[in-house]
Amino acid sequence: MRKRFTAHDRSRTYLVLMVLLVLVAPATAQAQDVPDVVWEARGDSVSQVAFAPDGQLVAIGSSAGTVALRRVRDGQLVRTIAPSGGGEIRALAFSPDSQLLAVGTSMTYLHLTIWRVATGALRNGPFTGGGRSAAFSADGRFLATGTASQAILIWRVSDMQVLQSLRFTGYGNIVYRVAFSPDGALLASSGSNLYVRLWQPSNGTMVRKLAAGGIGVPKRGLVFLPDGRTLATASDDRSIRLWRVSDGAALRTLTASDPVRSLAVTSTGDTLISAGNGIAFWSVPDGDLLLTYDDQGVTALALSRDDRFVCYGRADGTVALVDDPF
Repeated sequence: MRKRFTAHDRSRTYLVLMVLLVLVAPATAQAQDVPDVVWEARGDSVSQVAFAPDGQLVAIGSSAGTVALRRVRDGQLVRTIAPSGGGEIRALAFSPDSQLLAVGTSMTYLHLTIWRVATGALRNGPFTGGGRSAAFSADGRFLATGTASQAILIWRVSDMQVLQSLRFTGYGNIVYRVAFSPDGALLASSGSNLYVRLWQPSNGTMVRKLAAGGIGVPKRGLVFLPDGRTLATASDDRSIRLWRVSDGAALRTLTASDPVRSLAVTSTGDTLISAGNGIAFWSVPDGDLLLTYDDQGVTALALSRDDRFVCYGRADGTVALVDDPF
């Protein structure tokens, strides 16, 4: 007699087939991985991280108002910078030659100071009002800083004179991020003002607004891709957006699992790295999520210029340097 399959037999066969499919299926693109940590350090809650362009040092800003300069190769503390007046470190930016470090702090007022990296000596400042965000131009001649009063200041680095004050009107006033295009012809700004704006820093003219919105306004991450034709922005609403610079067209929206606090792009422009509670790696050409690090409480992240290292900090004060991150 031919044996009849019972419901129990069918269920067992289905289970076996599903196990086989899992075993032979290729690994998914959204795989979680364990980072290859080179070193860890502990301190106060981390608010900002920045690599020196020459790859020798990484600066870690804290909520306690200090900046730790650590050696990339082993995490050794080289020196600590402590701007007067205290307040959380809100901005960190190395000059392209790695000789200067711009530091923005916030207490009662925003303060901007410029430090000599080799000695830890104060070079300029403190300047009141322009320390919410900071970015050097690629040639190192200019520094852009964001304020809490609806303005972006363009400084001449040689003597720290303000050349332009780029002002806007409307709702909101804090400039959370500024970024120069690779050729220095444009400056992008974002913040609590509902728009991402593109400016001509040479004459202070606003070129265009890229986006409008409410809670989803991009303000926590702002990076030009290396070709200068695309701008990536990130927001508290978990969105990462790509924009065409030439006409402000929205190209793609990626959705992270948490509010995005930091954003970086590789030197090739093909991978974005976002930090929320964890760290995620995204393919720029197709928007796919490539890899995640499930490391809770990440508050700041930076990628070295040669793409070899990622440094990130957490709210509990842990700093980690990861080798060969993707």
